Amino acid sequence: MEENIRKFLNTILEEATPLIATLNKGVSAAQIMDFERDMGVCLPEDVKTLYQNFNGQKNRENVFFIDGLRWLPMEEIKEKQQDWLRILEKQPNWEELSFDEEEAIDMGWDKAIKNQFYNPKWLPFLTDGSRFMFIDLDPDTNGVYGQIGEIDLVLGSISDSFMDIVDNSLFEWFESLNEDIDEGIVFYDEGMHSLVDHFMKDYSDDVPNIFAPEPDYVSRGGSNVYNYSAENRTDFVLPDRSCVYMEEICNHFERYIGEVDSVFHEIISEYAHIDVHWIKPTEKRPYHVLFTTGMSDYPMYLPKDIEDPTEYSHAELMVYLPADWKIGDEAFKQDDNYWPVYFLKMIARFPHQYKTWMGEGHTIPNGPNAEPIANTNFACILLMPPYLSEEEAFLKLHTEDGTTINFYSLLPLYVEEMDLKLEEGVETLLELFEENQISEVIDVQRKNVAL
Repeated sequence: MEENIRKFLNTILEEATPLIATLNKGVSAAQIMDFERDMGVCLPEDVKTLYQNFNGQKNRENVFFIDGLRWLPMEEIKEKQQDWLRILEKQPNWEELSFDEEEAIDMGWDKAIKNQFYNPKWLPFLTDGSRFMFIDLDPDTNGVYGQIGEIDLVLGSISDSFMDIVDNSLFEWFESLNEDIDEGIVFYDEGMHSLVDHFMKDYSDDVPNIFAPEPDYVSRGGSNVYNYSAENRTDFVLPDRSCVYMEEICNHFERYIGEVDSVFHEIISEYAHIDVHWIKPTEKRPYHVLFTTGMSDYPMYLPKDIEDPTEYSHAELMVYLPADWKIGDEAFKQDDNYWPVYFLKMIARFPHQYKTWMGEGHTIPNGPNAEPIANTNFACILLMPPYLSEEEAFLKLHTEDGTTINFYSLLPLYVEEMDLKLEEGVETLLELFEENQISEVIDVQRKNVAL
């Protein structure tokens, strides 16, 4: 196993440098013993050897191991196993699900892998959130302890999910991977930031598009207009990462704005894990600031022709609320108090849900017909960097791994203001805001500047 690992690492050092830069330092023998005790398993020696050489991948950027799957560090295996279980628990009577026996025979895993959808002794080591390659420590009668299996959960129709047996051991799987790289069957694709099986790249319909969709039309004022519907939405997926930049983002807000008092955590997340953090009013800043973390866990899908895409691929959102705004779990049970949080979370998730992007000057109506928001006459949200409230150094965070995160504040608009922006451009609307001294702190009674 050591020889296979060394050969692999030497190969990708030359041909896939961005990939090797994501690999974690290996774990110790003591850490492996702790993992085995916690999981109630005994790992095969080849699995131990691999994790002692490198402990999966760092949870950063959009770099994967192979075919869009990330290699999990040992400390994340149990968490991803629980995510796998949560997907299934959304299905009625999921424990009774099984794969078609003839299909299992045809695929060669009948009586090798137990015919079920989940097993606590299946340890996922590669995943994209719904597809799991796993180490099988509870094989069926004809199986091998430590064999490698794969399950692809079809989220919209779980009964159409796919199971396969990949290899008899992690050693054999790595040996095959080295051979495929030598023969050019597997290679590093810079666009996908991943090793890729050329059969998948050439022929699969599942290879992700890395660009945002083209706009449906461009308004008279120069705004790109997109019409999204349920058919544009991607399948439900549990995020395979969370809190990637949370500490750095919170430190950034505390440096420029104020101490973070508390956080409203998500329990179960779709597409991205979005938390909302709260900075309370002070004498110097007599207003609340709420901001997200988690939107930047994944890059957005940018237009093909955007200049310097690395400057715009990651973002987080924030909103300024007056000091008398009611905030807290009890207060948020009322839509009149909760709607800014709703839009923070909805818009933060939107680019990952619809494979698109959010940026300066974008407007998001409240539904296709721009309905009134809660107890207000606002009907749309405008995203703008908080130019009025913050210094220029705050507007972008450059993280330790070189990622640039942009911050956009939520500015609610009336329908007429949204129409004005579409007809004459965002600059015309912002000039009227300046003339009427409209600040970034939300005022539900403010003047409609387009009337």
